[in-house]
Amino acid sequence: MTDLLPLNASPQERAVAEAIDERLAQVPVTIRELWNPDSCPVDQLPLLAWAFSVDEWQESWPEHIKRGVIKASVANHRIKGTRKAVEAAVQGLGSDIAITEWFEYSPAGAPHTFDAIINYNGDSVGVDLQNSVIKAIDQTKPARSHYTVQTGISAEESLNIGGAVRLTQYARLEFVEQ
Repeated sequence: MTDLLPLNASPQERAVAEAIDERLAQVPVTIRELWNPDSCPVDQLPLLAWAFSVDEWQESWPEHIKRGVIKASVANHRIKGTRKAVEAAVQGLGSDIAITEWFEYSPAGAPHTFDAIINYNGDSVGVDLQNSVIKAIDQTKPARSHYTVQTGISAEESLNIGGAVRLTQYARLEFVEQ
Protein backbone atom coordinates (compact mmCIF):
# COMPACT_ATOMS: atom_id res chain seq x y z
CA MET A 1 0.00 0.00 0.00
CA THR A 2 1.59 3.26 -1.14
CA ASP A 3 -1.21 5.72 -0.49
CA LEU A 4 -3.53 6.71 2.31
CA LEU A 5 -6.77 6.17 0.44
CA PRO A 6 -9.42 4.06 2.14
CA LEU A 7 -10.17 0.59 0.81
CA ASN A 8 -13.48 1.76 -0.67
CA ALA A 9 -11.88 4.58 -2.75
CA SER A 10 -13.32 4.94 -6.24
CA PRO A 11 -11.23 4.43 -9.39
CA GLN A 12 -11.38 8.19 -10.03
CA GLU A 13 -9.96 8.93 -6.54
CA ARG A 14 -7.16 6.43 -7.12
CA ALA A 15 -6.36 8.01 -10.51
CA VAL A 16 -6.18 11.48 -8.94
CA ALA A 17 -3.91 10.21 -6.13
CA GLU A 18 -1.62 8.57 -8.69
CA ALA A 19 -1.45 11.74 -10.82
CA ILE A 20 -0.64 13.86 -7.76
CA ASP A 21 2.04 11.38 -6.69
CA GLU A 22 3.70 11.58 -10.12
CA ARG A 23 3.67 15.41 -10.06
CA LEU A 24 5.05 15.60 -6.52
CA ALA A 25 7.95 13.36 -7.50
CA GLN A 26 8.96 16.00 -10.07
CA VAL A 27 9.17 18.85 -7.52
CA PRO A 28 12.91 19.70 -7.27
CA VAL A 29 12.91 20.90 -3.64
CA THR A 30 11.83 18.76 -0.75
CA ILE A 31 9.46 20.21 1.83
CA ARG A 32 12.00 19.53 4.58
CA GLU A 33 14.48 21.88 2.87
CA LEU A 34 11.86 24.62 2.49
CA TRP A 35 11.07 24.61 6.23
CA ASN A 36 14.72 24.78 7.27
CA PRO A 37 16.15 28.33 7.50
CA ASP A 38 19.63 27.01 6.64
CA SER A 39 18.67 25.18 3.44
CA CYS A 40 15.68 27.20 2.21
CA PRO A 41 16.30 28.86 -1.18
CA VAL A 42 17.00 32.59 -0.81
CA ASP A 43 13.98 33.62 -2.89
CA GLN A 44 11.69 31.67 -0.51
CA LEU A 45 13.02 33.24 2.72
CA PRO A 46 10.31 35.95 2.90
CA LEU A 47 7.62 33.25 2.81
CA LEU A 48 9.42 31.24 5.48
CA ALA A 49 9.71 34.39 7.61
CA TRP A 50 5.96 34.92 7.28
CA ALA A 51 5.30 31.29 8.23
CA PHE A 52 7.53 31.63 11.31
CA SER A 53 5.78 34.91 12.27
CA VAL A 54 8.91 37.05 12.08
CA ASP A 55 8.12 40.48 13.54
CA GLU A 56 10.59 42.56 11.51
CA TRP A 57 11.69 41.83 7.94
CA GLN A 58 13.71 43.95 5.52
CA GLU A 59 14.47 42.90 1.96
CA SER A 60 17.67 44.98 2.15
CA TRP A 61 19.19 42.73 4.84
CA PRO A 62 22.06 40.43 3.86
CA GLU A 63 21.20 36.76 3.56
CA HIS A 64 22.88 35.70 6.82
CA ILE A 65 20.80 38.19 8.83
CA LYS A 66 17.57 37.00 7.16
CA ARG A 67 18.37 33.39 8.04
CA GLY A 68 19.36 34.36 11.60
CA VAL A 69 16.12 36.24 12.20
CA ILE A 70 14.05 33.29 10.99
CA LYS A 71 16.02 30.85 13.17
CA ALA A 72 15.50 32.99 16.27
CA SER A 73 11.79 33.67 15.69
CA VAL A 74 10.20 30.66 17.40
CA ALA A 75 12.45 30.87 20.45
CA ASN A 76 11.85 34.64 20.68
CA HIS A 77 8.08 34.22 20.66
CA ARG A 78 8.33 31.76 23.54
CA ILE A 79 10.16 34.24 25.77
CA LYS A 80 8.81 37.53 24.45
CA GLY A 81 8.69 40.26 27.08
CA THR A 82 11.90 39.19 28.82
CA ARG A 83 15.48 40.41 28.87
CA LYS A 84 16.59 37.23 27.11
CA ALA A 85 14.14 37.91 24.27
CA VAL A 86 15.56 41.39 23.71
CA GLU A 87 19.12 40.02 23.66
CA ALA A 88 18.20 37.22 21.25
CA ALA A 89 16.32 39.55 18.89
CA VAL A 90 19.26 41.94 18.65
CA GLN A 91 21.76 39.11 18.24
CA GLY A 92 19.60 37.69 15.45
CA LEU A 93 20.26 40.93 13.57
CA GLY A 94 24.02 40.38 13.86
CA SER A 95 24.67 42.81 16.72
CA ASP A 96 25.57 42.46 20.39
CA ILE A 97 23.69 44.09 23.26
CA ALA A 98 24.48 44.68 26.90
CA ILE A 99 21.44 45.46 29.08
CA THR A 100 21.53 47.06 32.50
CA GLU A 101 18.16 47.06 34.26
CA TRP A 102 16.98 49.60 36.81
CA PHE A 103 17.53 47.37 39.84
CA GLU A 104 21.16 46.69 38.84
CA TYR A 105 22.18 50.31 39.47
CA SER A 106 23.48 51.55 42.77
CA PRO A 107 21.28 53.29 43.84
CA ALA A 108 18.40 51.69 41.95
CA GLY A 109 17.06 53.63 38.98
CA ALA A 110 13.50 54.39 37.97
CA PRO A 111 11.41 51.19 38.01
CA HIS A 112 10.86 49.36 34.72
CA THR A 113 13.67 51.11 32.83
CA PHE A 114 16.85 49.77 31.30
CA ASP A 115 19.89 50.95 29.38
CA ALA A 116 20.90 49.11 26.22
CA ILE A 117 24.41 49.30 24.78
CA ILE A 118 24.32 48.02 21.21
CA ASN A 119 27.55 46.96 19.55
CA TYR A 120 27.27 46.64 15.77
CA ASN A 121 29.65 44.07 14.32
CA GLY A 122 30.98 44.31 10.80
CA ASP A 123 30.97 46.95 8.15
CA SER A 124 27.31 46.87 7.08
CA VAL A 125 26.02 49.29 9.71
CA GLY A 126 23.46 51.63 8.25
CA VAL A 127 20.34 53.48 9.20
CA ASP A 128 18.16 50.52 8.17
CA LEU A 129 20.00 48.16 10.52
CA GLN A 130 19.88 50.66 13.37
CA ASN A 131 16.15 51.18 12.89
CA SER A 132 15.63 47.40 12.72
CA VAL A 133 17.49 46.92 16.03
CA ILE A 134 15.41 49.62 17.75
CA LYS A 135 12.21 48.10 16.35
CA ALA A 136 13.30 44.62 17.52
CA ILE A 137 13.83 45.97 21.03
CA ASP A 138 10.43 47.68 20.98
CA GLN A 139 8.68 44.49 19.87
CA THR A 140 10.34 42.14 22.36
CA LYS A 141 10.80 44.19 25.53
CA PRO A 142 8.21 44.12 28.32
CA ALA A 143 5.40 46.51 27.38
CA ARG A 144 5.78 48.52 30.59
CA SER A 145 9.52 49.11 30.19
CA HIS A 146 11.27 52.20 28.86
CA TYR A 147 14.88 52.35 27.78
CA THR A 148 17.81 54.43 26.59
CA VAL A 149 20.19 53.31 23.86
CA GLN A 150 23.92 53.70 23.38
CA THR A 151 25.48 52.41 20.19
CA GLY A 152 28.98 51.53 19.08
CA ILE A 153 30.80 49.79 16.28
CA SER A 154 33.31 47.04 16.93
CA ALA A 155 36.35 46.39 14.75
CA GLU A 156 39.09 43.83 15.17
CA GLU A 157 42.64 44.25 13.97
CA SER A 158 45.58 41.95 14.48
CA LEU A 159 49.19 43.00 14.78
CA ASN A 160 52.00 40.95 13.31
CA ILE A 161 54.15 41.28 16.42
CA GLY A 162 52.72 38.24 18.15
CA GLY A 163 49.69 39.85 19.69
CA ALA A 164 46.26 41.11 18.87
CA VAL A 165 44.31 44.17 19.80
CA ARG A 166 40.60 44.70 19.80
CA LEU A 167 39.46 48.26 19.32
CA THR A 168 35.99 49.20 20.41
CA GLN A 169 34.49 52.64 20.30
CA TYR A 170 31.14 53.65 21.71
CA ALA A 171 29.19 56.76 20.93
CA ARG A 172 26.27 57.68 23.16
CA LEU A 173 23.03 58.43 21.35
CA GLU A 174 19.96 59.31 23.29
CA PHE A 175 16.53 58.89 21.76
CA VAL A 176 13.68 60.81 23.28
CA GLU A 177 10.15 59.56 22.75
CA GLN A 178 7.77 62.37 21.85
